[in-house]
Amino acid sequence: MRILLVESHETFARVVVGAFLREHEVIVRTTVFDAQHEFDVGGFDVVLVDYDLADFKGSELVKYIRDSGYDIHIIGISARDEGNDLLLAAGASQACNKMNFDHIGEMLAKLNP
Repeated sequence: MRILLVESHETFARVVVGAFLREHEVIVRTTVFDAQHEFDVGGFDVVLVDYDLADFKGSELVKYIRDSGYDIHIIGISARDEGNDLLLAAGASQACNKMNFDHIGEMLAKLNP
């Protein structure tokens, strides 16, 4: 599965990719701006997006993807329930709290990209 991981904390991103996503092709971007460009290049099966990013909130990326008409699975990955709620309200398909990230593999396995 090809995954766009949008996460501003580089250490967290490295740990997540190494521990939970190593069997997937993962492209990591740290800002909404860079993620929008990467997404437009295309070819992703799923987007994992944090709420608190350096340039904008992750909900802006979710809205951008949905407003562009893409029907792709988007999973919010905030450490705060409020952030995940706002990502869901923006159009994310589901959310996974960072404190329960060990469940991300199960969530991805249920997808049919």
